[in-house]
Amino acid sequence: MVAAIAALGALGIGCGGGGEETASANVTKAQFIKEATALCEKRKKEWDSTAFKFVKEFQEEGKTLTPKDAEKILDETLFPLMEEEQEKLESLGVPAADEARIRKMLRTRAKAVEAVESGGVKVLGDPATFGQFWREARAYGLNCPT
Repeated sequence: MVAAIAALGALGIGCGGGGEETASANVTKAQFIKEATALCEKRKKEWDSTAFKFVKEFQEEGKTLTPKDAEKILDETLFPLMEEEQEKLESLGVPAADEARIRKMLRTRAKAVEAVESGGVKVLGDPATFGQFWREARAYGLNCPT
């Protein structure tokens, strides 16, 4: 189970959200990608730090990490980070020419986040959960760190 929690960070849950983005003729695709990537990197760093802290505590105490423990870690760490990231990405300006495409991509990611929040570790560990979002993001040129 410790390996499962550590692997969750490696999934790099990705970027995006499901809310209302603001189209702006002043925002270029490159600017959007740069800002979105910065948010992804921040979330990844925070998740890695928090998850490994929990795992280290379990190891130091000689405890075995149970599925219930893993769910608690997700509830207390990853889900709030995902929601915060989603809100911040939703607030980014998007290139007017790409608004529909980005809105669709972020809705796809929002559905994946909802699936993870309701299905937990099992769903999070399934590459198919975020697969469609990752394909859409990469096709746009957005590659969040994993």
